[in-house]
Amino acid sequence: MAQEPFHVLDQQQFVDAMRRALDTQLPQRARLDALHRMSIGILVHPLDLHGVFDKALADCLALTESAFGFIGLNNEDLSAMDVVAIQGFRPSPDFFRRYHHIPLRPNVFSQAARDATPVISDDVLHDPRRVGQPRGHPPVRTFLGIPLRVIGKPIGMIGVANRLGQYDGEDELLLSAYASQVALAIFKASPFEELRLSKADLEAETVQRIATLELTSQELTRRAEQLQMLVVETLAIQERERERIAHDMHDGMTQLIIGATFELKAASERLAAHDEAGAARAHRQIRSVLQQVDHELRRIIFELRPPSLDDLGLAESVGRYVARFRGYTGIPTVAQIQGEPLRLPLEVEIGLYRIMQEALNNIAQHAAASAARVQLDFAAEAVTLTVVDDGRGFDTQAVRDNQRLGLVGMAERASRVGGKLRVDSHPGGGTTVTVRVPLESAMADR
Repeated sequence: MAQEPFHVLDQQQFVDAMRRALDTQLPQRARLDALHRMSIGILVHPLDLHGVFDKALADCLALTESAFGFIGLNNEDLSAMDVVAIQGFRPSPDFFRRYHHIPLRPNVFSQAARDATPVISDDVLHDPRRVGQPRGHPPVRTFLGIPLRVIGKPIGMIGVANRLGQYDGEDELLLSAYASQVALAIFKASPFEELRLSKADLEAETVQRIATLELTSQELTRRAEQLQMLVVETLAIQERERERIAHDMHDGMTQLIIGATFELKAASERLAAHDEAGAARAHRQIRSVLQQVDHELRRIIFELRPPSLDDLGLAESVGRYVARFRGYTGIPTVAQIQGEPLRLPLEVEIGLYRIMQEALNNIAQHAAASAARVQLDFAAEAVTLTVVDDGRGFDTQAVRDNQRLGLVGMAERASRVGGKLRVDSHPGGGTTVTVRVPLESAMADR
């Protein structure tokens, strides 16, 4: 009867087949058959280097019924080994960064990795070759180490640990046979010389990527917290602004309109009584009240969005707002325009205008300043807004740590228009707020 030919299975099929063979305690031939299939699979299937490591280690764990294991590659002078694959436990990024580089001193590992001879230990905790293990590593009770060799030279090792029973000579022979195929697959996936020369670059790149991912995660968390706080504060500001507008309309506009209504009634009564002089006085009073209504409407509209931004541009609007700020706060404040003013996209002008408003509002509320200055510089490469006061100042680091929403909001506005906010201050030394927007980014959408 013809023997059924071997079929090339994928990785999961290899592992499942081996586990079924081991679970049912088939004779040694079943393990050899499984080894044959694994060897064919790792050599025939196209795998990248990391694919070779992952598949080989999974096969070795299944073949020996081990709890966990690793693959390590030697450096050029055989003084250390880099762990390139771990399975059976999940080391933290910090653990891997600190311990993936293992010195090959005389110990259980070095016999397999550097001396290229298999090693079996049935009691690692009391093995005289043991030198300890790093904190966070699972305890190793039993161990089997098999060298990886290319053209007779040791390039690393495969280590498996914590089989329920002891490792024996059969395990050593099976894993050694498979290790020779793994070494060939490594050589096939990436020529050994190229692998050796690129190991240092791979190590540095891995460490750098881990560090970058950690920093990126921290920054994303911080930004998410800031944005959440900004959303809450924005809703609160909108509600306060609605309340202020309603209050202004009620206390200002409503009372003026009621006054105008009474004067209109009085004028009608005087006209009916042929009191032309009284009617004329009432008419003048009505006109005065309506002028006040017009003034209040313009003030409210100006606070919401100054029409001069649309009509006259940022430079003129800054000058007008500074004049109003000086009038209602009493703080001597000047506006200085440097360079030739030019029109910017409306969203950029609005962003810079709102940053100026916020900076001046902070001066009025917190700075106790005796003077302030707003400067707008139009240069060939950028437009720069600077708001300076001589007030009490503050500790910028403490404010940054507390995520003061006014500064966060200004920074967000600056970022949205392609600029960058800088705040310079120290207690007793005043404050300077600077926003620089490169014209290349400012004019990109025009």
